[in-house]
Amino acid sequence: MLGIGQFVGRLFGSEKAVDAAITGFSKGLDKLIYTKEEQSDAAREDTKEFRLVMVEWFKNSQGQNLSRRLLAIGIAFCWLGMFLISCAVHVSAMFVDPELASKLQGSAQLIGENAERLNGAVMLIIGFYFAAPHLGAIIKPAMDKFSSSSNTQKK
Repeated sequence: MLGIGQFVGRLFGSEKAVDAAITGFSKGLDKLIYTKEEQSDAAREDTKEFRLVMVEWFKNSQGQNLSRRLLAIGIAFCWLGMFLISCAVHVSAMFVDPELASKLQGSAQLIGENAERLNGAVMLIIGFYFAAPHLGAIIKPAMDKFSSSSNTQKK
């Protein structure tokens, strides 16, 4: 007595053809359903690939380390300097006459706003040097910071 698969296989040509059709059908159904496990595997693979790209980029751009560090230090110290000056001017405004205090507060606010415009750059620098494997998650908020600061300037 023939099995159902053998019968259908002989009816339509061969058992191999039926097996191939069933295998293809099951693979097609499997591809329609994207499980959480498959999603996490894909995310893990993407992260692994991103890290490999970053490591390769670090290797290929080592000749630029000095200039990169100088730029990072310059931007970071500029940002930190403006932040500290803004704080110092705000505090000093409490110890002078009201007219001068108003001018100092305005100056401190202007300096603080300019320091805030550098937040995106400082986020990228800190992310690059201290959180390189997670740089992908840092880039979008940093770029949003840049675009929001340029949008507020246009208003």
